[in-house]
Amino acid sequence: MDLMESALRLWVEQTKTDRCGGRPGALTTVEREELSRLRKENREPRLERDSDRPDRCGARLTLPLPRAIA
Repeated sequence: MDLMESALRLWVEQTKTDRCGGRPGALTTVEREELSRLRKENREPRLERDSDRPDRCGARLTLPLPRAIA
């Protein structure tokens, strides 16, 4: 295997965390995946909400419609 020492160290640390807790505050792989999923879910409604909100001048944000490819 052609791994850098730091990559291997991170992999070993993550495996320790997944199996027996690892460092205090370290997230398991499952927790990391869930956090990523939740952040994505929070980002999408925020984008929808912000596009419906009037800006400072009172105008609503309108996104241009995609142009048809001819």
